[in-house]
Amino acid sequence: MKKLILRDGTLCSIRKVKLSEKEKVRELFLQTSPESRYYRFFGATSQLDDKLLNSLIKNDAYNVSLVCIVKGSIVGIANYNATEDLQSAEVSFMVKDEFQGKGIGTLLLEELAKHAWLRGIKELEAFVLSDNYNMISVFKNSGFEIVHEKLDLTSIHLKLPLAKFSKVMSEHLLREKLATQASLVAAFKPKKIVYIGEDNVLWQNIKQFRKDAVILAKDNNVIKNIRAIKPDLIIVDVVDCENIIHITELETLKVLIITAKLNEPIKSKVVNLVKKQGIRLIGPNSTGLFYNTKDNKINISPIVIPKEGSIAIATHSNLLGISLVGYFDYIGLGVGCFVSVGDKADVSANDLLYVWQDDNNIDIIVLYLDSFGDPITFSMLSRKISKHKPIFAVKAGRTLISLSASRHESLIFSNTDFTVDGLFKQTGIIRAETLEELLDDVLLAYACDFLSESNYVSLISNSIGANLMATDTFEANNLMLDKIVYIDSTDIDFYKKALIEVLKNSKSYYIVVIFAPYKDITYEFLDNFLNEILYIVNSIDHDKTVIVNVLSYLHYKNRVLEKAGFKKKIAVFPFVERSLRALGKLIWYANYKKKPEFYAQDLQNFNLKQARNYIRSLLYGSKQYQLTQIEAKTLFEMIGVKTSTVKEGLYNISIGIAYDKIFGAIIGVSYYPLENNIAYKSPIVRILPLTLWDIDEIIDAIDNKKILKMHIKNDLRDLFERLSETFLNIPEIKQLDLPNLIVSEEGLYFTRAIIKIKKDENLPKSFTVSF
Repeated sequence: MKKLILRDGTLCSIRKVKLSEKEKVRELFLQTSPESRYYRFFGATSQLDDKLLNSLIKNDAYNVSLVCIVKGSIVGIANYNATEDLQSAEVSFMVKDEFQGKGIGTLLLEELAKHAWLRGIKELEAFVLSDNYNMISVFKNSGFEIVHEKLDLTSIHLKLPLAKFSKVMSEHLLREKLATQASLVAAFKPKKIVYIGEDNVLWQNIKQFRKDAVILAKDNNVIKNIRAIKPDLIIVDVVDCENIIHITELETLKVLIITAKLNEPIKSKVVNLVKKQGIRLIGPNSTGLFYNTKDNKINISPIVIPKEGSIAIATHSNLLGISLVGYFDYIGLGVGCFVSVGDKADVSANDLLYVWQDDNNIDIIVLYLDSFGDPITFSMLSRKISKHKPIFAVKAGRTLISLSASRHESLIFSNTDFTVDGLFKQTGIIRAETLEELLDDVLLAYACDFLSESNYVSLISNSIGANLMATDTFEANNLMLDKIVYIDSTDIDFYKKALIEVLKNSKSYYIVVIFAPYKDITYEFLDNFLNEILYIVNSIDHDKTVIVNVLSYLHYKNRVLEKAGFKKKIAVFPFVERSLRALGKLIWYANYKKKPEFYAQDLQNFNLKQARNYIRSLLYGSKQYQLTQIEAKTLFEMIGVKTSTVKEGLYNISIGIAYDKIFGAIIGVSYYPLENNIAYKSPIVRILPLTLWDIDEIIDAIDNKKILKMHIKNDLRDLFERLSETFLNIPEIKQLDLPNLIVSEEGLYFTRAIIKIKKDENLPKSFTVSF
């Protein structure tokens, strides 16, 4: 069952219809208007005979029937019926009248498209009465094209080539974003608030900005009182509230926040009821949330609200979330929004990314993740957002895994640090190893008004030792030294003069100022020094970022310096290696933003139709099978993979592709130079599909010595493109490994492939497919 959100924010779920729900589908038919039945069945129909009803609930190799459920009731049904050769499938819908116009038809169509695409169906088609304007609009908005206008004078014939499936998914993300934003409006801008709990810090914080909020005790009259108030947001701060089950039945309730930690029986009941009733749930075991901008202020948490800011924080850890807010406030960074998702029974980081994506008050997003809800959605969504807003993340649960057992098997390690790291790099997320590192990264991003992909850095310093320490870290952070200006003094005037010169005449966009006091200094001296630097930075027209490192035990509390009337800010660091580490990440992010996301285009000699039919023929009579080396070679010939005779190799590469239960289809690549055949490098893991930039990153990591010629790099690119497209478009392939791929100046060569295939139980025993 898949949980989705309608245009008005109502929760629904879509799944295959059950045979036991036959009478419920008949009831849906009877509850729709004569007009809706006329459009669905191309004529006036008042009865649904058993033959027609059975066709509506059929799920087999050629038919898929999906139902949409809202608050436990079936409100819509969608079907496709495929041709015998599985080349195309006709789709049809029926939605209850009062639920029409809410996006149910569109969501059902998208789910049908996914099922058809996985079956290898080439296109979906629909026949619609020419005056059924609502359904025609649904099809057109989903990418369908009119083939015949007014076929036989009464109907229209439309088609959707599933080669455009990526477009369908892109539009799905847009609709999901708008629906999610609508469903969580009551969390941040509620009309009426009811709080169930004691008069404590949480309640006082709620009352600070919402004088109209109502507090209720957990007594026998609580449900009666809530019904009279008709709130759209309820906060439950008591552990043993038996009435919480009945709270979910309230018609006006949109969002429920449970800060208490519920015992398992009650928690399971609440979660099931919330999903059934279409209510959004934050928690249980949530610290709460606050929104803190000029446009809107609300605090539903025990946290003292910090100064206004543009940083949004989502955390799975209550205490860590409170600490993060406190630390950001301590170093001078304001927080605009904070949400603790607690046990993540419903609302997750993905929902919050949807909310913050278009929020003009939020410029920086910070995530603490101890697990993933839906990493595939997370990947697609964060890819879009990170092109406009930086996303910083700390991911807990690092695991070191020995690779020795994987040299001749799949390199996929479920939920390992390699996979998480690959996911973050693909999506432009800036990952921090520690909380201290996270604070440094966010601080620099906030202070950086102009982000350049150039990695040239200039140093202004009065310490030779600090200069050496700085330059030692350049290579590790992929930085290049432009110039060093050495100052044999602590006099601010010397620093000002050097800074003006570098701002005017340096080719570097990043200037690192290092100040090492010769003797004890006071906070007054330090404050004056930093303000003089800030003044110089704002007195000259430039597009550079200035970072100040004060090597003193007097750590400056306010680590971001900004003043009213000044456009530019400066970030203050206690240690130069920390500022350069953060700078290296920020420059990597700047380069990521500039990279276009191009995917593999039409591949020559790539016969996907023939390859998939071949795989299915090998499965005839078997549920699963491992290809012989001769059969693997035949498959590779069909998809255009060629190898050369290698005289002397440069690299040995292991490639593994498999389905991960958490991340979906992923590829792992491990490698080592043949000149020192000792051990494999740590694997590079990426989620499919691969962009061309993903592929280039993998090749650059393999060839870090820059010894491969261009034609060999092109061969590797072509191989990765073909393997990726083959694995994604032939779902019967469950594992595809090349454990010993030799890369040489003559080309690529491998002697062994491990390809494991498995039959989809819903597929027919024998057929061919056309693309």
